[in-house]
Amino acid sequence: MLTYNSIVFVHGLDGHPYKTWTTHKKPYVFWPVDLLPTAVGEQNVRVLTYGYNANVAAFSDGASKDRVHNHGESLVAQLHANRSVSKL
Repeated sequence: MLTYNSIVFVHGLDGHPYKTWTTHKKPYVFWPVDLLPTAVGEQNVRVLTYGYNANVAAFSDGASKDRVHNHGESLVAQLHANRSVSKL
């Protein structure tokens, strides 16, 4: 059975799980996919991005009501669920 180390990219407040890690000029580079595999080589590594509602201020109901602790609990639960599914 293969074991994997995981690298998890977590964006900051007002961030985005894809846009945060992508260059702003063409050609666009999503570096967790386009550059990181070369850096980690032949290691068994899972590369994951985690997205959450990171809006801290909004004029409508778009702002997140969760606290950092809530986001952390959600991240851990999703990582656990993802690892459980990967073992099947």
